[in-house]
Amino acid sequence: MLMVAAIPNSNDMNATSSPKIFLVDDDQFSIELNRQHLKNLGYSNVSVFTDGQTCLNHLVEQPVVVFVDYNMEEMDGLTLLKKIKRFDPHIFTVFVSGQEQMEVAVDALKFGAFDYIIKGEQSETRIAAVMAKIMHIIAELKQQHKKGWRRFLPVLSIVTLLIVSIMGTGLQLTQHVAKRSIHKRGSECFCEE
Repeated sequence: MLMVAAIPNSNDMNATSSPKIFLVDDDQFSIELNRQHLKNLGYSNVSVFTDGQTCLNHLVEQPVVVFVDYNMEEMDGLTLLKKIKRFDPHIFTVFVSGQEQMEVAVDALKFGAFDYIIKGEQSETRIAAVMAKIMHIIAELKQQHKKGWRRFLPVLSIVTLLIVSIMGTGLQLTQHVAKRSIHKRGSECFCEE
């Protein structure tokens, strides 16, 4: 079975190339600041969640990017990351957190986070850079996907011709055997009478 990485389709992105983005943070000020920053960057399809469980309940909406805070009540960012990756390993999950401990960042990256941004003066610049990287990767994946199918088209044509040829030969052979059988039986029947 051929496995292809999930590539956002035209339903996931509108004409202005705005992917579906989730922001998950229990700090209302931080979440609104990041939403406005993403909007200023041209990303209009942004949903916000103040807890991990609500985010998980909405993953069926197929976000392309999820920005996650580490320190949240009920479910921390690392637990949320693991559950997001279990749901769909292709979702770009980015931590935007005040947590500066190296072990937390290493664990986040180890469990599949795309990047780890520490909240502060540079966070807006880092979010812009991460979104640019993600959009570049998406464009590359789309290009590779198109090239991949183009590469397989001649192979698919040959396979189709072989199948049709084999089926045709089989059909011709079956028709030939049937004609001989009918002719033989017919002549036997004719001879007996």
